Amino acid sequence: KNETEEGGKMVVRIRLCRMGRRNRPFYRIHVADSRKRPQGRFIERVGHYDPIPHPLTGEKQLKVNSERVKYWISVGAQPSETVAKLLHKVGILPKPPIKSGPMELGMPLQALAHLMLNRQNSAPSTSNQTQSQAFHTATSGSSRRVGLACILDDDHVSR
Repeated sequence: KNETEEGGKMVVRIRLCRMGRRNRPFYRIHVADSRKRPQGRFIERVGHYDPIPHPLTGEKQLKVNSERVKYWISVGAQPSETVAKLLHKVGILPKPPIKSGPMELGMPLQALAHLMLNRQNSAPSTSNQTQSQAFHTATSGSSRRVGLACILDDDHVSR
């Protein structure tokens, strides 16, 4: 009996399997049970991806059996984040959503500090710090990471 996270159903993923040699990766796109290791057993190989540009054409090679991928997605297979991006390039899936966290958006540290100061100003304040003191406290320290951790702490992000 196959019991997994989905209450008795086999959870199927579409993911990359790294092949090739050192400093020369090559990926196969596999449909596999999520419990199996990435280089382990797979159900079906549906494509391949070579991230190294071809020396003559300069293009990265991506080949996908779109009929089989569409079938597996229709029966409930979940593509990994990287495979979803690759399938978007081929035109099989829509563009994956952008994560909503500020770090995923590439927001600089000072912009994060201003964002947090605006949030603090809209909420009732219990401390006697001015905006410039709060900004200095958030961005100063022995490292920038310390200041960033203080800023993101209100968003319940753990380090």
